[in-house]
Amino acid sequence: MRQGCILSPFPFNLYKETATREALEGYNKEFQLGGRLINNLRYADDVVLIATSPEDLQELVNQVSEKIGLLIISDKTKVMVSVTNEINRPTKISLNGEDLEEVESFVYLGSIFTGDVSCTDDIRKRLALGRSVMQSLSSIWRSKDISTTTEIRLLKALVCMVSSNLWV
Repeated sequence: MRQGCILSPFPFNLYKETATREALEGYNKEFQLGGRLINNLRYADDVVLIATSPEDLQELVNQVSEKIGLLIISDKTKVMVSVTNEINRPTKISLNGEDLEEVESFVYLGSIFTGDVSCTDDIRKRLALGRSVMQSLSSIWRSKDISTTTEIRLLKALVCMVSSNLWV
């Protein structure tokens, strides 16, 4: 297959999914989130590894990097601690002999994750994005050629992901 072929993401995702499952096979140290036990989040070529201690995270990074067979780029790989540890020291996680950078927050699939487990920054970002979209449509909102019904339908489509029966 050539780059740009409509089918090219399929074999990559199939290979990565299979390799990741094999790398995590037998790893039973998981984190409970929403009633489910997880140790990773995966979407396309983005993988987030989740552990409850620095030691478990190092073990998970080692297991994935040794077994997966894909190049993991140290410069693009970051570490984030979601709660303050008792000693308040940096978490040292290494990959291929290099210490990974510890960050205060990161963006994953458009959402901002922070170490204090709050979502204030993410909410502010999403509100600002919504505000900018609404302002970019100001000519439509001021137009006399568009009915109020159409404006309401457009507003529902842009902003409100609630069922139609909640609207008057």
